[in-house]
Amino acid sequence: MGLMAASCARSPTNIDITVSADANVPTIATLRVTLLQPLQPPIEVSNLFRSLLQDTEASAEPFQFPAHVILGVSQADNGTAELTVEGIDYENNEQVLASGTATTTVKRDATVPASVLLHAVEAVPATPDAGGDGQPDATSPDASSP
Repeated sequence: MGLMAASCARSPTNIDITVSADANVPTIATLRVTLLQPLQPPIEVSNLFRSLLQDTEASAEPFQFPAHVILGVSQADNGTAELTVEGIDYENNEQVLASGTATTTVKRDATVPASVLLHAVEAVPATPDAGGDGQPDATSPDASSP
């Protein structure tokens, strides 16, 4: 007589995010989604999503809002978490063009909905550095006076 092992299939733990954008948000083809739970130690899950609408591999079409993305958060615990969605420049993955946040609740082995509204982020002007030394020039408005 053989023994059978009981197996328990677990459902994935996901956040199904509806991302909307206000009228001032520029076109966006990349979204960075981050979930942060302020636990000890904190749990942070982050992922980049690119628009699937593309003419070529080098040219992604922008997201159509509202857009849906699903963030897998299997390492997160039950409880409250802060969700941040950032619209990232397609050419420069460090430049944030739009951002929005929401509070959500993580439920292990379940998919929970969340909604985030993106707002345009004002560009920070570059500090002049004509000297090429990495320091603001004395004539720039950012230079500190003694």
